[in-house]
Amino acid sequence: MSINDLIRQQLARREHLRALEEFILTDQWQGGDGWTGPHPVDLPSGTKRDITTLIERQFVSRNILAEVVTRHRDGVVGLEPRWEFAQRTGRKKLTDEAEAALTSWWDDTGIPAVLQAAVRTLLFSGEKDGKRHIVGPGRSPLRMHIRSRSVDDSGRVPRRASLEEALADISVHAAAPYAAGIVRNEDGDAIATHYAYGAGDDARVEVTGVAWVLRSNGFTVPSEYPPDATVVLVLKKNGDVVDDAGYALGGRLLMHEMEREPLVTPAAISQQKLINKAYTMMSHNLDIAGFTERTLLNAQMPGHYVDEAGQRVSSDDGGTFVPDPLHVGAGATNFFAGIASVDDNGVTRYANPSVVYRDPVNPEAFTRTIDAAEIAVLKEAKQLHVALAGDGVASGASRIQAANDFVGSLETTAVEVQKAVRWALDTALSLASVLMGAPSRYEELRPVVTARLSAVQPTPEDVKATIDKKIAGLVSRQTAMSEVGVEDVDAEIKKIASETDTVTGEGMPVAGDEISLRDRAEAFAVLFRAGIGPESALRTAGLTEAEHTGAAPITLRQPEDAA
Repeated sequence: MSINDLIRQQLARREHLRALEEFILTDQWQGGDGWTGPHPVDLPSGTKRDITTLIERQFVSRNILAEVVTRHRDGVVGLEPRWEFAQRTGRKKLTDEAEAALTSWWDDTGIPAVLQAAVRTLLFSGEKDGKRHIVGPGRSPLRMHIRSRSVDDSGRVPRRASLEEALADISVHAAAPYAAGIVRNEDGDAIATHYAYGAGDDARVEVTGVAWVLRSNGFTVPSEYPPDATVVLVLKKNGDVVDDAGYALGGRLLMHEMEREPLVTPAAISQQKLINKAYTMMSHNLDIAGFTERTLLNAQMPGHYVDEAGQRVSSDDGGTFVPDPLHVGAGATNFFAGIASVDDNGVTRYANPSVVYRDPVNPEAFTRTIDAAEIAVLKEAKQLHVALAGDGVASGASRIQAANDFVGSLETTAVEVQKAVRWALDTALSLASVLMGAPSRYEELRPVVTARLSAVQPTPEDVKATIDKKIAGLVSRQTAMSEVGVEDVDAEIKKIASETDTVTGEGMPVAGDEISLRDRAEAFAVLFRAGIGPESALRTAGLTEAEHTGAAPITLRQPEDAA
């Protein structure tokens, strides 16, 4: 199967995502498709349109799905992922050079915002087959490209003198899955990418792949590009190439797709529509309560009879009945007589008129429906802990389990975020080195990425446990500071290192993982109180130059010893 055929099939499986994105993020009415209540039937088109317009005007929504998606996204990429390059012997200067340039590029390009947009899309972008069944995981593409401002009049990017200059030519954005994607063969290997943009005669499709693969699929690739070059072709609707570029990227493609099972399921979508219907019906119920409907039974409206000339006549003259205006509101008085009828004996009889009021429904029926549907959505999204936060009945074990389910779902997404960041850093370095004319300069560098989850704030107990782990040497200073909520760990360590102890005048804990004098003293105290001999405790704590007097710790001395 050709690349073009694979692209068409992929777009067909993702066609529904445009409307789904709109439903989740912006418009839940969707021209009436978002309404699951009764529709007018068997009515003239004008009347049907009027009723539909009335429903739309009264339509009320509360977007739980957007809250769910945003909460999950913020839990995974609300804090920027931490990244660095693995240190290699003899490569520190090169590593420092890459980290410094990429840090500026990361901020200037706005990669954190790109990741947030991509993660949000990932949570609802499951592909569907022709029967509208979900057939694959959600996928969210990240596309790397050369900025248009960097291309000169010849259509090429001039050679750059430094890594910073080359990275300034490169950008990354979160592409919509219904307009972009990675094309895979039967073995699941990525063989090409596509990205559609523009409209009408200006519509373009960007296809990227290794030169020999594109040529074998019928694409016109200029002969100047070697078989293993990564080639970008910009095509018109008819397939004509309007622009091209090639890079020696070692087979890398300029697109990456994060993937995971959709967080927003069809069940959650149906529950969202139920929530909207309940809110809409509750709003209509409020109208009934404020504008009470009443029905008059067996009552003749006030009015008079007129002849053909419009002159008033008596009812006996057989004129046409014309009702008088009905007065409503405070202080209004209306008189209604029973409907007159003549029996078989010619006697006129009057019916007993009565009035029936249509009372509104108890709103509890709607509020219970809304509460149940919201909980169903939260369960589907592994966010039941949100509902339990204000529930005084739920047990502590239930809350812990619900929070653990939420964290577990975040970790699934975090793995994909880490892959995406590694791809972005690695590919940006590779592409930048090509623009510098040194294709293999940074080939040996490997990024290490850690996503920082922010599901819940650490409690005082959590903070104490982290401090105990640090003192015991079970975790590093950076890890401990991250666990207790420090945003920029490296910057904070530098601040601490610059501070001075107010008692000794000596520097406080130094940067890195080196253990401070205070930490060593605390470790010694813990070991000594546990019964370990003073000399052994000093060696274990790293205080080999200190001498112990042999005196017991103050906390273990008897009152008479202290005296």
